[in-house]
Amino acid sequence: YSEVLTGDMKITNTNAGPALEIEQNTSAQYGLEISQNTNKESLYIDSTSSSANTVYIEGPQTTTGNVFSIYANSNHLTTGKLAYFYSSSNTTGTRSLVEITNYDASATGTTALKIQQNSTGPAIVLNTAVGDRSSAPTLAFGDGDTGFYERSDDSLDLALGGSLTWQFKSTLMGRDASGKPSLLNETSSATNPNIIADADDFNTGIGTGGADTLNLIT
Repeated sequence: YSEVLTGDMKITNTNAGPALEIEQNTSAQYGLEISQNTNKESLYIDSTSSSANTVYIEGPQTTTGNVFSIYANSNHLTTGKLAYFYSSSNTTGTRSLVEITNYDASATGTTALKIQQNSTGPAIVLNTAVGDRSSAPTLAFGDGDTGFYERSDDSLDLALGGSLTWQFKSTLMGRDASGKPSLLNETSSATNPNIIADADDFNTGIGTGGADTLNLIT
């Protein structure tokens, strides 16, 4: 047992081995415990490495434990976050800020990402700038140019191959553009169509005046 009451403790290593190695042979205690009694980070790591991992965790031998676990007391965490990842890099190189990969294809029962929400809030929110994101949708699949994005508030667009293909709004499903078809979210009648061939002409299309009846409305 060693205790430093005042000042700093510095470990400098010029050898090939680790600067600090902790071996814990009893399950009754933590391998490393940090007790921070002030409003400051409990652990700060400053790395100058350009290619190696800043933090590397070797998976445990147990088959049921977690490799990495974060727990926040629900009575203490109010507006704070459980985990926060951010990057201030302005480089334009292609990279992923967070990546989850299941390398072993034989692990067929493995779920790469699971989110469980037991409250009434959203399970996941994708927050990006609204606008034309057809070439890089907010929720993308495959090579990244096919997926969903929000062009404007409350308008969900579907891009296929980098081009806007379908739109989903409270008023219609289709394309809100000249010459494009749409299904209107309104009550159909013998004079009011809700299937239209041209989004510029909402009063021409197909409606119904009753059961077993289709009306071509012009």
